[in-house]
This record gives sequence, structure tokens and C-alpha cells, in this order.
Amino acid sequence: MNPEFNTNNVTPSETAPQNLPPTSYTPEPVKDKSSKRTAIILVILFILALIAAGVFAYLWQAQSKEASTQRTAVENAKTETSTAKAELAEAVKASETVAPATTTASSDDDVIIASAKAYLHGQVGYDPSLGDPNFSITKKSLPFAAVNLSSEHGGYSCVLKKADGIWFVILCLNGEPTQEVYNQWGDFRAVL
Repeated sequence: MNPEFNTNNVTPSETAPQNLPPTSYTPEPVKDKSSKRTAIILVILFILALIAAGVFAYLWQAQSKEASTQRTAVENAKTETSTAKAELAEAVKASETVAPATTTASSDDDVIIASAKAYLHGQVGYDPSLGDPNFSITKKSLPFAAVNLSSEHGGYSCVLKKADGIWFVILCLNGEPTQEVYNQWGDFRAVL
């Protein structure tokens, strides 16, 4: 150690300048800015968590209410369906107990003639002043029948078909029908 700079030999007047006032030193507490920042972030995160929990609870409650409404609607639909099925079964049972209408040969013949007359009366060139021709069933082979229409002015034949309990005219002609007609309505050669 150097003898010239011995710190034990230093007097206070030599170390402190003469013109500075004496000061008292009190250490200030160290302010930890990062701990304040961390606290603020934690508070903000806590508030956001509360908001998220509230939104989740609201959405869950709304979804539960909607699901309950849909369950009620499904139950109502099931009840209505079972009621409708029961009513349908009763209606079917009631319709089976009613005796089906039977058509006799004479009433069937009357319907065939009436259908041929309606066909004639429905034509555009029909003149009622000429009077109706004579209608006669020439052949009947279910589901087909042939009706001859004859008058002093001429005549022709009509072929009728029965479908769903109703007789209707499928064609009227003089001569032989084409294969296309047979393809459309079936083979009615037995009544020609």
C-alpha cells in the first residue's frame, strides 16, 4: 500500500469541500414499476374473466331455453301425429264397415251409354236439333266396352274403358285403330 494515500490519516476537513452545506441522506424506497404493472394486468385479466363468464352464462341460458322450446315443439308434434294416426285408423275402420257399392250389369250398361252420350254432346260440332243417335253396347270385356252410335245420317263405334270405377271414352272411329292407341290404352281388340 502506498503510504501517501492512507485513508486513516484523512481528516474530515480535508475530504469535504468547505462551501457545501451538510446534507442528510435518507434512502428512498425502491419503486418497483414492474410489480405495479403486473398488478394492473392481473386486475384487467380478472375483469375480462368475469365478463367472459357472464357472457358464457348468458349464452348457456339462452341455448337451454331454446332447447327446451324445441323439445316442447317435438313433443307436441308427436302428440298431434299419434292423434292423427288414431283418427286415420278409426276412419279406415269405419270405411271398411260400410258396404262397398256394387254395380249391377244393367246399371253398368246405363253408365256406359251415358258416358258415350256425354262424349257426343261434348263435341264442338254437335247439333242437338238432329237428335241423338241410337246407342247400343255391342261388346263388353272388362275393362273395355264398345258402343255403336247409329242414325239416319251415319254411325260409328266408340270404345270405353273403366278405370277407378268410372267409364270414359278412349276413342270413337270407323275402322281399325293404330298400334299407338293400343300402346296407350291397352289391347281392346276383344270388344271390336
